[in-house]
Amino acid sequence: MKYEIQSDFAAFLANETSSTMDLARFVADSVDQNDKVVAVFARKQLRGRGRKGNVWEQAGVVSAEFESNFESNFESNFDSNFDSNFDMASLQYFESFSGVLVGEDDIRPLTLVIPPSRVKISMEWLTLAVGAAIWDAFDATAQFVANVRPQWTVSYGTDASPFRLKWPNDIWAICPGFAPRKICGVLCETSFSGGALGNIFVGIGLNFFKSPPLDVASSFWETILLAAGVSRVDLKTEERFLSVSENRRVFLAYFLTKLQREIEEYLFVSRSVEQLRNLVLERSLARGTHLSVDGGVRRGVFDDIDNQARLIVSGESVIAGDIGIIETNVPKPEELFERIRRKTKELKKSAGMAMSASLSPFVQPKKPQEIAASGEKKDFPVPQLYNLALDFGNTRVHWAITRDKGNLIR
Repeated sequence: MKYEIQSDFAAFLANETSSTMDLARFVADSVDQNDKVVAVFARKQLRGRGRKGNVWEQAGVVSAEFESNFESNFESNFDSNFDSNFDMASLQYFESFSGVLVGEDDIRPLTLVIPPSRVKISMEWLTLAVGAAIWDAFDATAQFVANVRPQWTVSYGTDASPFRLKWPNDIWAICPGFAPRKICGVLCETSFSGGALGNIFVGIGLNFFKSPPLDVASSFWETILLAAGVSRVDLKTEERFLSVSENRRVFLAYFLTKLQREIEEYLFVSRSVEQLRNLVLERSLARGTHLSVDGGVRRGVFDDIDNQARLIVSGESVIAGDIGIIETNVPKPEELFERIRRKTKELKKSAGMAMSASLSPFVQPKKPQEIAASGEKKDFPVPQLYNLALDFGNTRVHWAITRDKGNLIR
């Protein structure tokens, strides 16, 4: 006998699974869905599946679905290694989408099981529409944070937001002066039965509070902290604030509630292609952003997204490919070397001034022979050792002068 789903947005939580996408297929076969949406979460997944075998790491879990399989947006890739003897009784069941957060301290990898009859938009826009729904949930939650933490100055709205959609399936943090970082991504698959479209499976991997220690990763919380210009001192305060589980769950519940609502608005309401295109473009990277295709095989600027949901780079359509953001504010090698030359000159001057200051009481010390003849007993000053440290960042050179015992001068 199958489980009967009553709630319009029910949820299951597994402690561990190979992949939420594969578990969601198992759940879909094991329940009487009644045209309802089911969300499948997992605290830990062992083989999160992504595009071209890519694996995305999420803070606190092994991996999560993150990359869109865009060459075949709705390709079925059921993991043959999934345990067919999996027991539904091992899953926790919740009548609400956000109810799964009880006892949890962060968003977990999840997959939505959506009956095709519920979707009212063109299928080629599905992945981008889900991304736009997540973007809107991020934006609303940032506004909520600004109300709860009024000491922050958090920008929100399509023009000021640090969150940007990157075709075809990512949400990135774009903050001036900092390298772009990935926050979230979407994987869409489906099944066919007798030539008819089956359930649509939407895998969502996102970092909410924390991100893994990767150069290209960020989280929702880290991004709004950065965008608000929160100082290191204030960061300690925020860490203490988030150490209280109840505080974390307030934001998590708000985000998931908004996400459910936005998914309903974007996917379950009929919209024209032009409406979808405009909504996606408003939330996307700025036109003119420099992009690379398939690791630099092609390079150009982001021009548009056409009515078939294809990316337009420097006038040419991109149907499929790995899209990267090129940081245009990185200096050319000759500019970098000139900066280093000028900075080195400044450092030498600064070091010389510091050395002169340390020797000021003995600007004109007597020669050893003079001291010996006079019978004076005076120790000669021992010049302190200074270390110059250069850190070559992505867009600037960081420097510091330290004394022999590590005391920072600058």
